[in-house]
Amino acid sequence: MAVPTASPKALEKLTPLVDEIYCANLRSGIYFAVADAYQNWYDLSRDEVLRLLKEAGYLGHKN
Repeated sequence: MAVPTASPKALEKLTPLVDEIYCANLRSGIYFAVADAYQNWYDLSRDEVLRLLKEAGYLGHKN
């Protein structure tokens, strides 16, 4: 499994479920926000998310 950032406790819980874990940014402390690991973080609007999903082919197709 690969994740951009995580806490040691989260990785500890996941370790038995995967063969290997790659974590680029290990965060310490009781609480942290994923956004704290990035220099440029912003929330996407609902419309932006829907547009990106549609462009990636995840919306607009019947299975």
